[in-house]
Amino acid sequence: PALVGNTANLVDTSGKTLASDPTRPQFLYTALTGDNRTFGAASGIGGVNAPYSSSVQTFAQRIIDAQGAGAATAQSLDEGQGIALATAQSRLASTSGVSIDEEMSKLVQLQTAYSANARVLTAARDLLDTLLRI
Repeated sequence: PALVGNTANLVDTSGKTLASDPTRPQFLYTALTGDNRTFGAASGIGGVNAPYSSSVQTFAQRIIDAQGAGAATAQSLDEGQGIALATAQSRLASTSGVSIDEEMSKLVQLQTAYSANARVLTAARDLLDTLLRI
């Protein structure tokens, strides 16, 4: 909170520190770029079981590189899956494709055949009724 309120505190190490004193910023820069620190294997950087040792700056760059590589791999996989899906949908449509004109033609034929069979059965019923009345 003290740094957010007053960024001059990055330079002030004591009440006697001058505003132009480069000691503290240089210390912070050296701590981030020069000093090696050990990072756990859970970060995914370095070996699977071995911790990774580097500066904070190098570690941050490795994290960004790993995230970029992961994003590129995921995008490539997504494009491949999209192509596979489009191919599967195309094959499904070609084998199970329904032609509406052809199906309507078959429906009209079935309706006509049903109607003709209904007339034949009506005629047969009328003949049987006539025979039974005789």
